[in-house]
Amino acid sequence: LQDVGQGDQEKALAVALSDSLWLVGEEKATVTLVTKDYCITPHLDYKLDNFTEKLQLFTFDKKDDVRKFILDHIQCFKEEGSHGVILFLYSLICSRTLDRLRDDLDSNTSHLLHLSLGNFVCHQALLSLLLTGRASPQLFNGTLDSSEDGLERRLQGILSRGDVGYLYWSREQMDRGLLPK
Repeated sequence: LQDVGQGDQEKALAVALSDSLWLVGEEKATVTLVTKDYCITPHLDYKLDNFTEKLQLFTFDKKDDVRKFILDHIQCFKEEGSHGVILFLYSLICSRTLDRLRDDLDSNTSHLLHLSLGNFVCHQALLSLLLTGRASPQLFNGTLDSSEDGLERRLQGILSRGDVGYLYWSREQMDRGLLPK
């Protein structure tokens, strides 16, 4: 790994980012970058954060074009202070589209991140979005109709297998004795 040069590392990062965006966008991708100028005119009830209003969207219909664009702008994702993670998160959301994200999520999950003790923690749906291309909030396969408290709820699980898998461990489930022995 030490023999891998900076150029190869940047190419690998560009490939990984573009592949993820292409997967969630279902053969389209949108990349968000920060510009110096404001890209929107804020409304009266909009609170400026000096970041969101400077985002510019770049949409692609060819996977190679996405990869080349990201490689050409790789410093926006990797340099310290560049906000690369949040730019990639915006790119994921814009590539997936809000309508498809709403379809992916179930009635119990409406956020991809939540604030916990001053830090943002990602929900299962965001991990699923990265690994499978859909923001499935549950770990089981398919959908499940559940009735809790007399209310019918449809829970969205994983609908397709991803190229990369992961193991899930929960301290809370272990402490409550909910894990199989």
